[in-house]
Amino acid sequence: MSLNDLSLNPHLLTQLYPHSLLETEQKAVPAKRNIAIAPTQPAKEKIEMPPVAQVAATPPAAETVLQAPPKTPASTPPPIVAEQPVAYSNTPSLGGNRKGVLILVKNETVPFLPDADLEFLSAILSACRLSIADVAIVNLHHYPQPYMALLEQFTARQVLLMGVTPQEVDLPFHFPHFQLQPFDSRTYLSAYPLRQMAQDRSLKMQLWGCLKQLFGV
Repeated sequence: MSLNDLSLNPHLLTQLYPHSLLETEQKAVPAKRNIAIAPTQPAKEKIEMPPVAQVAATPPAAETVLQAPPKTPASTPPPIVAEQPVAYSNTPSLGGNRKGVLILVKNETVPFLPDADLEFLSAILSACRLSIADVAIVNLHHYPQPYMALLEQFTARQVLLMGVTPQEVDLPFHFPHFQLQPFDSRTYLSAYPLRQMAQDRSLKMQLWGCLKQLFGV
């Protein structure tokens, strides 16, 4: 018997060719080769994101233009009103004017005289046997008047200019300090301001000499 006539049953064939044949009920079927297949990755779950609300684009802010504040007009100072002299026969005065002695002073801080000046004047009058009740004191800084209006109101016989020049009361002449000057049935005396004389012994002595002669003391 030749090899070509040798008959092999299916079981024997599968033993001889385990990787080439498969045993079936009727005939041998070549075995399928095992092909390595890469494991399939599970599909990723698709996560649906909620729709994002579209925000309207904000228009660019308008460029801020810095404006200089409006210029405030400079305040106009109130006009300076010149002090008007009071009416004749209505000039305020200090004192009773019982003896017809008119004393003219100038002081911008008080209506008539500061306390120190008034005290010094009172002492001088007392030495002449007079008081504030016997004289009339007028502050020409607040109540400027010409001498004629003052004489008409106060009917003075003696006029003392304390720190006031003759020109400031419109007298028609000029005379030096500490000189008794008669004029128009009246006697005038010009002297330094009361405060200056109170602080200077020499000036006080000159004033006292004139007053003794004027009032006969």
